[in-house]
Amino acid sequence: MSTYYMYISGADVVPPKRKGRAANGSVKRFKKGNNGQRPRIVIKDGMMTPIGAWSTEFVNEISIIFRKHAPLTILDWRIVPRGVKNTMHDFLKVSFGIDLHLPHVRKVVDKFLGQRFRDYRCTLHKHYKSFGDDDTNRRKKPFDNVVQEAWIMEEIRRSTTEAIRRAEQADRRAEAAERRAEDQNQTIQTMQA
Repeated sequence: MSTYYMYISGADVVPPKRKGRAANGSVKRFKKGNNGQRPRIVIKDGMMTPIGAWSTEFVNEISIIFRKHAPLTILDWRIVPRGVKNTMHDFLKVSFGIDLHLPHVRKVVDKFLGQRFRDYRCTLHKHYKSFGDDDTNRRKKPFDNVVQEAWIMEEIRRSTTEAIRRAEQADRRAEAAERRAEDQNQTIQTMQA
């Protein structure tokens, strides 16, 4: 399928893609057929995975929710604000009957969200690196479903972090060279004395 671009008042606009299969449509059909009742998800204490007929759809829904609400400017899942995590939990509770007030259930759901976070950031990084050293193309072509502003901010954050890391490495090398020079001077002075 080829993509055609239209020129509209100084902006490149991609026409909407064809309508495809619904993301996790089986859950929506289940709720519609059962008077709005949500599929029940059970995670037993001591188990790190959901069990039951809807476990696969549950994991798929976690991925879908994460991609829609992923915080791109945060480096690690552990530092994602609790409010963002709670928003994702609320979206899960809309689709599934799950007891997120239980600590072991919340831990498992957070583990799955953390895995999706790592996978998504890896995918974004691969997409970013696929352009080589061409910074203009890196900025122009964000990953699917990523807003251009978020992509540019992520690229700026990444390049700023890299510049800070290089400066810190240079400072450490300079300090190490100074210490070696001082040690050599002390050794020479003790030999002359």
